[in-house]
Amino acid sequence: MKISGQDVRGVRIGTMMDVPVVVQPGSVLFVVVLVALWGYEPGEGWTRSSVALGALLVALIIGSVFLHELGHAYVARLFGRKVHYIAFSLWGAHTTTAKGDNNPRPNALISAVGPAVNVVLGGIGIALAYAGLPESIGDIALTFAVLNFILAFFNALPALPLDGGHALVSVVWAVTGKETTGFRVVGWSGRAVAVLIGVAPFALAAARGSDVRLWDVILAGLILSYLWPAARRALAFATVKDRIHGISARALMAEAVAVDHRSTVAEALAAATRRSATAVIVLAEDGAPAGWFTTAAAAAIPSDRRAETSLMAVIVPVPRGAHIDAEAAGQQVLVESAKHSRSANALIVMDATTPVGVLSIADIEARLQGKS
Repeated sequence: MKISGQDVRGVRIGTMMDVPVVVQPGSVLFVVVLVALWGYEPGEGWTRSSVALGALLVALIIGSVFLHELGHAYVARLFGRKVHYIAFSLWGAHTTTAKGDNNPRPNALISAVGPAVNVVLGGIGIALAYAGLPESIGDIALTFAVLNFILAFFNALPALPLDGGHALVSVVWAVTGKETTGFRVVGWSGRAVAVLIGVAPFALAAARGSDVRLWDVILAGLILSYLWPAARRALAFATVKDRIHGISARALMAEAVAVDHRSTVAEALAAATRRSATAVIVLAEDGAPAGWFTTAAAAAIPSDRRAETSLMAVIVPVPRGAHIDAEAAGQQVLVESAKHSRSANALIVMDATTPVGVLSIADIEARLQGKS
């Protein structure tokens, strides 16, 4: 299924605030597991009344999660962002929006509103619980409040992909001016949160003076498996993003000298020596770059044959248009290299209309991988 040009798994069940709402396969498992857990009565098993109560609690939590996501969607729209869809999944739900401008403030507010909605819902539940309603309704209202406070607390944890993690990235970004610093901070805080959750069942058992409960270990393990990979990805993203920011065509290029295609290898090497260049760019009849070669490749030709050897013996052809501005940096370098990577192994670096260097696509990839 496609929504806003994106492939989306699941079934579209409707819209809210003109936002498509999608149910993904994992959400069915989410509902079944929660109903089974909350519908189990110790000593009695699953009875009709206990399963009905479990289903009611699940309905309340799904409603709370949906309002949480609508909060994200509403604030995203206030900042002019298109909301693609809201999807219910194995881990609850998420809202997908268009990427905004390079400004951390909207990101922080869009992230923070979700837990804030749950706090408000929890407050409403508390008010209803003590409003003098029948005891059964009061108990349900109190449970509703507790569930929402738990949702708010969990989502506010400083770990990705939780709202608290996204908000932390934006806050650190706003303070330091570097988005990658935000991702590094949340990567490490996410790891800390994951470790604390992992040891929590054992710490709680020790505090109670009781055995460790298997369910607590399973739940902690599931949450840890959710948060730890996200923390690892955040740190990896920050590393790659920093490397991208550090890439520039002028810094990575091999200095080159341009020569006419009618030149000999000896003439090309002489020109390169005068300019202390390590590469030679061969110009076609119309003056456009037609290919290149390294001085090392040309020097492999015996010296007594260079004066009579055509550049065709050493040239590496480049397609027309496979060039990049000398001042290109960061994402622009990646875009240009990706555009020509199928047809060329290097880009000709141009200073205005003058070829000044050769930028190897392999060197770009090595820099991204931290190998150079």
